[in-house]
Amino acid sequence: MQKNTNYLQNSINNLQDNDNLLPSIITHMMEIIGYQNTQKLINGLGGSNFDMPDYRTDNSQNKQILIDLIGQQATTELIKVFSGERVYIPKCHSELARLRNRRFCQAVQADIDNGLTKTQAIKQQARQFNITERWGRMLANRYLQLHSKGI
Repeated sequence: MQKNTNYLQNSINNLQDNDNLLPSIITHMMEIIGYQNTQKLINGLGGSNFDMPDYRTDNSQNKQILIDLIGQQATTELIKVFSGERVYIPKCHSELARLRNRRFCQAVQADIDNGLTKTQAIKQQARQFNITERWGRMLANRYLQLHSKGI
């Protein structure tokens, strides 16, 4: 078990920092409303310009679109920052997937460090990251394999 834990930890440490691959607007949104809400925003509006509601406008159509996508609290936080601006929301699916995969491996590693087996950790985190257990095993095993080959 310790051998697998070390390989996974070293593999995580060797991953490139995917945050720098994300457009700055997406990184900024993630800081404001979190990863999950930013993902929802991209899924709903990615690849388009979006006119952010003015904070003084209570019942605009665009405000309702945001509330439907990310909820009232996240909408309020986003409007505080981008009130009245036209914002391009890029799709950046592949970059977000790489970031999610990296965070998944980090979460699996933390679970292993806290006493779960690799299988238990993958099962638990797959639900949290909304991926299949099969994909989670493949991710963890790929990183272990890359590390063991010295890549």
